[in-house]
Amino acid sequence: MEVFNQLGLEVSDDDFVIPEWQKEVVLERVKKNKKEDLIPWEEARKQFKFKS
Repeated sequence: MEVFNQLGLEVSDDDFVIPEWQKEVVLERVKKNKKEDLIPWEEARKQFKFKS
C-alpha cells in the first residue's frame, strides 16, 4: 500500500486482496534475497518510466 501511495495511486484496503499462494511466493523470494543485491526504493524508482 505504501508503494501505491508513493506513486500517487488511490487504493482502499477493501479493494486489495492477496491470495495465500501469492503470499507464499513472495515470502519464498524474500528468503532467497541477498542484502547486497537490494537497492533503495528511491534508486529503484528512478529506473521506472511513467507515462504522464
